[in-house]
Amino acid sequence: MGSSEMAVMASQGVSHGLCLLCISLFSLCSGDDSPLSQLRQSVFFGYDKNVIPQKDGTESAPLGVHLGLAPSWMDLDSNGVLTAILWLRLTWSDYRLSWDPEDHENITSLLMTPDELWKPDVSLYNKQDLHHGILAADPRSANTNAH
Repeated sequence: MGSSEMAVMASQGVSHGLCLLCISLFSLCSGDDSPLSQLRQSVFFGYDKNVIPQKDGTESAPLGVHLGLAPSWMDLDSNGVLTAILWLRLTWSDYRLSWDPEDHENITSLLMTPDELWKPDVSLYNKQDLHHGILAADPRSANTNAH
């Protein structure tokens, strides 16, 4: 076998390898085509979790956020300081996360993680600030581990 034949075989091997690489990359990029995946792609297309869900922007009525508290432990010390551990439940409606089930094989629910969604800003106010002896109105002085 001559050097020119070996060069042709080597270039064919490289081109076959590139074709396999391209096919592999295409299959990775095309993603899952299951109904749930298609619904998720449709719902989150253009979704910005940093924008409050109001259809008409500043012209919209204020977004209704409902609050529910469920204390699991509370302590009131002799200085009148209340320490509590509680569950906080917030509910609201984000119109951008809606779809017509008939367009998506009658799927009516979709699970997603909280970090993918817009969430209302929640801060603790009127907390006894033991370091300054005042009622805190500055959220930076609040001693919480809420996320």
